[in-house]
Amino acid sequence: MAKIISLKPDFPKGDAEFEAERKKIVDDVLNKIPKDLILPDNIINEPPPRVIDIPRDSGLLTKQEIEITENYDLVGIAKEIAERRLTSVDVTKAFCRRAAIAHQLTFCLTEFYMSEALSQAQLLDDHLATTGKVVGPLHGIPISIKEMIPVRDQICSLGLKVTREVKKEDCVATAILRELGAVFYVKTHQPAAVFSVESTSFLGRTLNPYNIHLAPGGSSGGEGALLAMRGSIFGFGTDIGGSIRMPASFCGLYGLKGSDGFLPIEGMLSGPFPAGMFVPGILGPLGHSLRDVDFVVRCMREVKPWLRDQDVIPRPYMGLEGVEGLSKETLSIGIMSDYGNVQPQPPVKEAMDWVNEQLTKDGFKVLPYKFPDPQKAHKLYSALLSMDGWTAIRSAFAAGREPTFPVFEELVKQLLAESPDAAEGKESSALAIADLKWQRDVLRAEVLADWIAQGDPDIVIAPMSPAAPHDTADLVKSVSGTHYWNLVDYPAFVVPIPINVGGKGSYKAKEYEEVEPRSKADEDTKEIWKNHDMEGAPICVQIIAKRRMESELIAAAGLIQKALWLP
Repeated sequence: MAKIISLKPDFPKGDAEFEAERKKIVDDVLNKIPKDLILPDNIINEPPPRVIDIPRDSGLLTKQEIEITENYDLVGIAKEIAERRLTSVDVTKAFCRRAAIAHQLTFCLTEFYMSEALSQAQLLDDHLATTGKVVGPLHGIPISIKEMIPVRDQICSLGLKVTREVKKEDCVATAILRELGAVFYVKTHQPAAVFSVESTSFLGRTLNPYNIHLAPGGSSGGEGALLAMRGSIFGFGTDIGGSIRMPASFCGLYGLKGSDGFLPIEGMLSGPFPAGMFVPGILGPLGHSLRDVDFVVRCMREVKPWLRDQDVIPRPYMGLEGVEGLSKETLSIGIMSDYGNVQPQPPVKEAMDWVNEQLTKDGFKVLPYKFPDPQKAHKLYSALLSMDGWTAIRSAFAAGREPTFPVFEELVKQLLAESPDAAEGKESSALAIADLKWQRDVLRAEVLADWIAQGDPDIVIAPMSPAAPHDTADLVKSVSGTHYWNLVDYPAFVVPIPINVGGKGSYKAKEYEEVEPRSKADEDTKEIWKNHDMEGAPICVQIIAKRRMESELIAAAGLIQKALWLP
């Protein structure tokens, strides 16, 4: 049976019965890995920090499998299948095999169903051979799916043992993807209660392929790790505070969070957060190229998902085809150097300086932008998450006899500290909840007015944190400010720039290290920088547009693609 890399210190353990149940679930996936793909013990027991190249160098994949998984993006593979230069079976088998290797190195999967995927791929090949036509634009493309997103006849959960169940039907999103020709082959790991910038659950801890001592982001961290390992060509996660964008940033990928109503969420599991009433969870893609994100989003919007999910907004999507009035000459770009309450770490500051320089050099209109009162927004977000005093999550942990994690406890402690009216186990009154909703609406109006007052940029480019060490990632979230954009419901798009974190000696960090912290979050971020090494981690930036302007956001990304060397 295959094994997985395990780092020490490990996560907390439960009682004997709980551990037996956990082991069975983990072993069920490992037992499905073909024997010819099992990595040697020396790699598992004494792994190098960087494991991202091991699938290619292991000798376990064929030349064709390496070519399929490394030399194409989704659009390219779809073309090869449609023109019958590759079969769906070829492509599905290649990604299944690479995913099996990736899992041993990063613990990125919770479900692995290669046999079922190959059967579906064969049906698609037979259809193409018989009719000469593809079933849809995603014909034969393997798509990875975060565990909490329902896929017919597969396990779905919220990262807690008590929530695990086999779903008998696809949710609207996976039904649409299936109809477009997608092949489902894996479910990916997520943190306990799908609430963390890391991806550690009762099943295990997901590792970052660029450096296994760093987190892959969360809560869609299994997606991030699998995609970075090229065990997936395209995947879907969810985002209520950065859960698509943080893994994209930590793993050097594209990750899109649209506004509420952009992509369908009907039929999906809802997390144990009352905040979902006012800060809804969003379905979104992670991928390797800008055109892939645009292509898949376009395909999903073209089938009119608002006819299956009443909350989807029936608005035309243009994206990379272009938006009337938006061009390189007219595009206005706000540059946000930091979020005010948290200073960017030296690599992030240098990256943002590079972005500003590149855009200015290429002739774009660039202006400074500051998010208004980030501390106020952070406190409101914390209060919304804490409306039930964390009773729902505590109850779910208890029902499954699950141990909680130190980083989870620290995060809850911080959120409660930021919410003066909240307390552990205290449920907010209806009047208090109504007041929080009113505060959210006021904040949204203020942010929009302020955006316009600052020159009304078409987009804003903001910093993202690179990958942080395990058990610290939740403490650097404020560097990225991802949750602010959930609060105001603005679409936000993480894109990878061609910069990685260097060695500490390569930065002029004295001023950063010695200047007085601006907040508790700033203090935590500085301590992480001083005490840990993030060398080699990718660096990404976040592009934001006003509410429900996803077309403009993607179109703008296309306009700046060359200047920022985006893939």
